Amino acid sequence: MIRFPQPWMLRDGPASRLLEPFARLTGSLVDRVLAEDRAAAERPDTRAALLGVGSIWAGGAGKTPLVEYFGEWVSGAGRRVAVVTRGYGRDDEDSAVLEVETNMDSSRAGDEPLMLKRQHPQWRIVCAAKRKEGVRLLMDSGAKPDLILFDDSLQSRGLICDMHAVALPARQPVGNGKRFPAGPLREPPERLRALPLICFISDGEPARDPERGLNIPFSHDGPRMAMLERRITAIEPMGPGAVLAPEDLRGKRCVLFAGIASPGRFQRAIEHLGGEVAETLWYADHHRYAGGGERKILRALQRHEGALLITTAKDAARISPSSPLRQQARVARTRLVCTAGGTWLLAAVRALPGFSGFHAAPP
Repeated sequence: MIRFPQPWMLRDGPASRLLEPFARLTGSLVDRVLAEDRAAAERPDTRAALLGVGSIWAGGAGKTPLVEYFGEWVSGAGRRVAVVTRGYGRDDEDSAVLEVETNMDSSRAGDEPLMLKRQHPQWRIVCAAKRKEGVRLLMDSGAKPDLILFDDSLQSRGLICDMHAVALPARQPVGNGKRFPAGPLREPPERLRALPLICFISDGEPARDPERGLNIPFSHDGPRMAMLERRITAIEPMGPGAVLAPEDLRGKRCVLFAGIASPGRFQRAIEHLGGEVAETLWYADHHRYAGGGERKILRALQRHEGALLITTAKDAARISPSSPLRQQARVARTRLVCTAGGTWLLAAVRALPGFSGFHAAPP
């Protein structure tokens, strides 16, 4: 499997230096395309406020959890929410434009859109490679959202949002500071100077002054910064069984499986709660579970009698209703909680069109 980030992306070692010339070449090409796109970009024709959530990381920074955070916050205050996303990993992701329904399969809807729709059925969620086409579908269907959230929008072609929020991991927020594949970044760290809001996301582990980890001087009117912690709120069975509270994990042996960009963060979150990880099975991001792969996971569980089999909500969206995993696996439900910088989060939302009177405190 391909794991992200690779170890060399987090330090300036021989592997990253070997790949650096290629990273500079591809980075210059990417920068040229992005500059042309941004010069010709337009705001979609809608009265809804447009909040883009993206990252300079190539993956695993916490963009979709941050989308969900803003959506829960705003919808909890009575505002209507829609989400437009590419729907990575789905069939026909480059062409199909569709609205996600709870009864769809992840191969059609994509795992993250389906996860969001099942957890928030009142939200309108649209998959579209060209985000403006997703907005057009919403408007043509008669939807009247107060806020449209764009998942992974920072490098979206031709799209202008009213505000961008950037997700970065609190630990090593720019990795080794290099562009992919020498490092984890799609764009250089200096790009952050032009963005209004940076959200550092941790998984319960201590993060010492992540702003210093950026190693970039900012002006006094540079981006505002907030800290959010991803917390496990429950361990829910996919089949029969009782829901476990986070504190119930302490001292329990766990077998973890996931096909996500940064599975190490999932493992650290379980260990932070006192879970004893007996074995891990990591797969490529958006991995589809079937046949022999499922049996391999169940055999791992048999090797650790009495252990809990735990995965993520994103993985659960890819497990079919008939899968034998559903009888054994549990899902770690998570949510983001603001631990610092809530004033800046509220100021960012209130700067959106139609939200000047918004007063709900950040969760």
